[in-house]
Amino acid sequence: YSTAAEAEGYIGDVEQIEEHCSEVLNQTKCPLSEKLRVYNVLMDSIANRDRMSEAVDLCLDVLKQSGCKFPNKSIPIALSTVAGVVRIKATVKSRTTEEISKMPFMTDARRIENMKLLDKLSTYCYLAEKALFPLVIFRSLKWTIRYGLCDYAPTAFAAIGLIMTGVLFDLQGGSTYGKHALLLMEKLGCKATKSRTLFVVHSFVLPWTRPAQSMLRPLLRSYEIGLQTGDTESAMWAIHHYI
Repeated sequence: YSTAAEAEGYIGDVEQIEEHCSEVLNQTKCPLSEKLRVYNVLMDSIANRDRMSEAVDLCLDVLKQSGCKFPNKSIPIALSTVAGVVRIKATVKSRTTEEISKMPFMTDARRIENMKLLDKLSTYCYLAEKALFPLVIFRSLKWTIRYGLCDYAPTAFAAIGLIMTGVLFDLQGGSTYGKHALLLMEKLGCKATKSRTLFVVHSFVLPWTRPAQSMLRPLLRSYEIGLQTGDTESAMWAIHHYI
């Protein structure tokens, strides 16, 4: 049923997606780890129908089941965001390229799945203009620093760079995180998030400190990789910025 749900997800047959997902999610004795595949399909299906708020709520619920919780009130979210910003700005200079390159790899399969969910949640929150977006990114970065690298670490660093340049106007700090993201992308050799990492870094982070024309080739590369790996969303955004 999980495989069928994934197949229907690529085709876009909403009724079949929901039917196959329900078969798995209704199994009360089935652990969360065996439901994650259909949860991911269901989230993407909801998001692809431009129901981002619903996708955010579902992703938050699944993360909560895994023990990863976020505040749901505006004041706690604001306070946590300020604390996270202060922490990021205070440590940006202390995280050297050498230190980043020597980070160990994440080995906990459950933690990696949660990182994947956080990666999805960050995209949903950004598109839905949710105030929770920075906290999701900060959590991804915190887990990367504490537990090690996985395929979703480069996008977390890239998103931190986006926040620093686009929100905090710290252009050099954002550039530093952008370069870290590219370094991790090459170290991990991860194709799943390569298109999005290239797109974010060369659309929102590095153009503030480097010539605009130097962004063109990486954006075209992001487009090509996105088409090769099925990340058509990042590919289309990349070619849009390239044009």
